Amino acid sequence: MRPETLTFAGLSSYTHQETIDFTGKNFIAVVGDTGAGKSTILEAICYALYNRCTYASSISPLIADGGDGTISVEFTFTVGKRRWRVSRSASQHTPTSVHRLTCLDTGVLTTGARQVNAEIRRTVGLDCDTFLRAVVLPQGRFQELLQMNGRGRAQVLDSVLGLEQLGQVRDHAKKLQLRLNDRLTEYRLHRRRFLDDPAAALATASDLHRERLKHLQQLEEARTAIVGSRASQRQAATEAGKLAVVKDALSAAIPAGAADQLRTLAVHSHTLDVQRNDINQLAGQLRIEQDLLREQVAHAEQDGGTVSGTAATISTLAYLGEQIPQQHRRARHLAKTSGELAGEKTKLQQLKQTVADLEPSVIAADKTLTDAEAALARARARKDVAVEKLRIWRQTAADLQKAHDEFSRLEEALGAAQGKASDAKGIADRAEGEREQNEHAHDALRKANAAAHSAAELEPGMACLICDRPLPADFTPPAAPDLTAADISHKNARVHAEKTGRAAAVAAAQVKTLQDDDLPAARRSVAETKNLLAAALRDLQEAVADADLVGTDEQILKRVTDSAAAADNDVRRTAKDRDDTHRVATSAKAEFDIRSQAHATRVAELQEQQREHLAVGQAIDEAASGLPQRFALAAPVDIGEVQRQKTAAEAHQHHLQQLTARQAATVEALTGLRERSTALEKAYTKTITKPAVELREKLMTLAQRVADATAAVGLDRPAPIPAADTDLATQAQWAADLLAYTQTTFDVCAATISDYQQAEQGAGDAIALSCRTAGAADEKDLEQQYLAAHGAVQNLQGQIERAEAELPVVTSLQERIDTANSTVNALEQLCAALAESKFVAEAVSRRVQALLYQASDILFTISSGHYRFAPDFRILDLDTTAERDVKTLSGGETFLASLALALAVVELASNATGHIEALFLDEGFGTLDTTSLRDALTALTGHSTTGRLVTVISHMRSIAESAEHVLVVERTLTTSRTHWADAEEKERVINDDLGRGLLE
Repeated sequence: MRPETLTFAGLSSYTHQETIDFTGKNFIAVVGDTGAGKSTILEAICYALYNRCTYASSISPLIADGGDGTISVEFTFTVGKRRWRVSRSASQHTPTSVHRLTCLDTGVLTTGARQVNAEIRRTVGLDCDTFLRAVVLPQGRFQELLQMNGRGRAQVLDSVLGLEQLGQVRDHAKKLQLRLNDRLTEYRLHRRRFLDDPAAALATASDLHRERLKHLQQLEEARTAIVGSRASQRQAATEAGKLAVVKDALSAAIPAGAADQLRTLAVHSHTLDVQRNDINQLAGQLRIEQDLLREQVAHAEQDGGTVSGTAATISTLAYLGEQIPQQHRRARHLAKTSGELAGEKTKLQQLKQTVADLEPSVIAADKTLTDAEAALARARARKDVAVEKLRIWRQTAADLQKAHDEFSRLEEALGAAQGKASDAKGIADRAEGEREQNEHAHDALRKANAAAHSAAELEPGMACLICDRPLPADFTPPAAPDLTAADISHKNARVHAEKTGRAAAVAAAQVKTLQDDDLPAARRSVAETKNLLAAALRDLQEAVADADLVGTDEQILKRVTDSAAAADNDVRRTAKDRDDTHRVATSAKAEFDIRSQAHATRVAELQEQQREHLAVGQAIDEAASGLPQRFALAAPVDIGEVQRQKTAAEAHQHHLQQLTARQAATVEALTGLRERSTALEKAYTKTITKPAVELREKLMTLAQRVADATAAVGLDRPAPIPAADTDLATQAQWAADLLAYTQTTFDVCAATISDYQQAEQGAGDAIALSCRTAGAADEKDLEQQYLAAHGAVQNLQGQIERAEAELPVVTSLQERIDTANSTVNALEQLCAALAESKFVAEAVSRRVQALLYQASDILFTISSGHYRFAPDFRILDLDTTAERDVKTLSGGETFLASLALALAVVELASNATGHIEALFLDEGFGTLDTTSLRDALTALTGHSTTGRLVTVISHMRSIAESAEHVLVVERTLTTSRTHWADAEEKERVINDDLGRGLLE
């Protein structure tokens, strides 16, 4: 696993989102103040991969106190040749959380906490505890792998070095064996469902099928013959039945006495025809008289109009007699009104001119007021500008005084800081001298302690570990000095020297900041404020002209204030003049509008009266022009002529009324004759037509029955039916002939029915013969034998088809059973081999020895040739050639051994699985002396040059110097921030920023 990018927010001190790009970097130093958030980077990686923090099983301790209660992380990394991205987020406010893992090469997405955790474990190849002991080494847990017992260390190494793969292979083989064994059982159970020997079953069923099929064909021939005979029998019975129905229908359709009834109706019809001719002659005479009266009425109407038209003419002449005198009176009234309105129009034109003469005065008054208001606005604007300029001038003068005061204060602070810096440097120099003395004393005690441990098991006469000479008889092992007090004293001296050195650096940095930053900035502030004050003074003088600036604000602004007041008075005066002018013009216009409205109303009324007068005149003309020619009036219309024409129209109306009365009498006589003719026709229909039609319908039905019967027996059709309008005597003769032919047809039908009955009996005899020939007692017995034979053939056919279908399936299934059986046996042997403890123990031993060999070489290098690893994870002190338990190592020695073991684990794990390509170390370098620290950094640098990522979190100055890249972590008031230091900043971190506590 090698990181590429890490984006996180809401973790510990990181309330805002932060992104770290590890791409292209091999050796990284993470530096920052204590509490800045350096170790939180490791917590973010642990949360992203395993959904927990490094020191607890949950993520609750990671949620930032000052954030929104939401924690989120997105981590992109590579494993082998594939890239992965894992995203997680959780919130204190909701129970739901997000867990997503995406393979960026294939696009496969995994969601859910448990599923993502399992996929991470499979992909990286490590669980969380192993990851924290071999890849990410947090504060206080660096030496866990070194100091663990044998069983615990074996579990970690099994996971890291891939030793657990043997168990996984065994488990997988066992699972595969069980799964294939279940499949083999399924195959065997499935085989039991088929025939034991499909080939033999196929041969037996085929022989029986041929025998049964031959017998079935014989039965089918008999059934076919019976079907033909049965069809003939049914046909003869059907034809006999049909002909019997025809015969019965013919007998039922014969009407009794039909011919005699038709002859009687013919005699009565002649009597009614004579009465009809008399009525028709009288009606003809009345129609001639009616035509003569119609001609007389038409001639009278053509001469003077119809009765209704003459009435309309009389009404029109009466209307004209009333309207002509009234029309003359209306014409005189309209002429008088027109003269009065002409005088009013002349007076209105004079008043309109007066209103027009007042409009220029109104426009001039409006313009004067507008100019006065604009002058007032300009005066007020000048006053506002002057007030603002005065405020700015006074504010700038106050700012200048503050700048002078700040400059004086910084000069005093510089003097005090220089004194403190001098005192701090003296204290730091003395503390450094004490640390060097303590360092020499501590090295001497450590060597004595090592010698005492090496000689602890020596006895008099044994070879000396140094010179190989025998030890004297009085030799006693030297007592090992107590290093506890010496370690504490050594650590305190080093811490004191570092603290005083940092205090001196802080004091010097404060002096430098005051000299280089604060005082120059204060000096520039005074100069800039002076320039601003001069500019503000110039602006104020432009605004208030030659006003005295020594006086009060009111005195300085007096001229612009007086100018604004004068402009305000001009506006009030011109507004009053404008209002007076508007009032006179408005009054004149209102009078003009009132009088114009009244004049317009009278003109509209006159126009309406003129339209009414014209309409009445047009109505009189239209009425006169619409009169008939005989009563037309000459123009101009005279009231006397109207009265004369009215009298003539009334006389013409009386003549027309007499002719109309005679016409009505003739119509009434014709109506009486039509009623007599209608009654006669009804009697004819009832006594002659209806009985004749009923007899004709019966005879037509009989004729159709005779035609059907003759068609059935092969006789000629009867004579055709006479037309409906044929006389009744002819129809009576046709009826007599039809009845005679009906009897002949009836006799022939009876003879034919007898023939069909004999044919039906012959077909029954043929059916009995077919049954006896097939060996059956009757048709029922024959059908039962046929069904039994047909079922046997079908059953045998099914057996053949089943055998044919199962034969290839059984062959393939047996092949699968044989193959699965051999595979299960092979897997069983593999599981037995992997279960042997000697095989597993040998594989584990070889991996562990390889790890110790690699770690021993690294420890030898970073300890300057003083130490190596013994085969049982003990430490071999090359100075004394004695093996030491890891618990007897000092803090620096423990760190070196742990570092060597961690580097060896990463090296071997990467070679074995290719999954581990990164190492994260958090603190621990402070326990090393200068030489050991240099050797450790050299080893880490060499480890990073192989393409793996090494990340060290530390305050040590040498770490930042040796690292290829430096990630700076800073804490603000609201959040923590990270950024990559460039070359200049890296140098400043190492040299100048010691006082800020970045490197402890």
